Amino acid sequence: MAHAIDPVPAPALASPQAAAWVAAAVTVPLYTVIGSACAYAGALVWEALTGDGAGMRLRLDQTEVAVFVVTVLIIAVGIVVTAHTAGRWVHGRSEGEPSSVAVTRFAVLGGALGLVPATLIVLGSDHPASAVFVLLGVVLPCAGVAALARALVPLVASSEGAIVVVAVLAVMCTLAAVTLLAATWATWPLGTSRG
Repeated sequence: MAHAIDPVPAPALASPQAAAWVAAAVTVPLYTVIGSACAYAGALVWEALTGDGAGMRLRLDQTEVAVFVVTVLIIAVGIVVTAHTAGRWVHGRSEGEPSSVAVTRFAVLGGALGLVPATLIVLGSDHPASAVFVLLGVVLPCAGVAALARALVPLVASSEGAIVVVAVLAVMCTLAAVTLLAATWATWPLGTSRG
């Protein structure tokens, strides 16, 4: 049942697999921008809450790198995997419901999935302020971008040109994320101090 606020269903959304690829293509560039901005804002809050003492510097660096790596992994593989698994499941459950319900379900899905790496980072940090950092830097963008992407997918899918544009942007963002992940892996000695 179509609702007044939903655009006419696009052929790209007819197949669950094609719809998942369109959703991933829309989500990757959104998360690249919003997730990076939220991670940066979270890092600023984290540093303000913890101070910049010499004893905290290693913990700050490791926690910030953990959030950075999680952000890059979400962009490089997490979004595509989620779009083809849990995203398809939630999409199927919310099919025929108003867009606002579907958007809310995707926000809940994104937030819940963001809690997994966020919890691991907090447990590894041993500092209470890291909870604020990961809520701002991981959970918030996961929930917000999932909701925003769900709202935008029908609009993008209605235009072949828009699909091509977001697909190109998604490939560029994924390549950049993989490059950053490789550079971080090669240059950052996790668990040791950088003198």
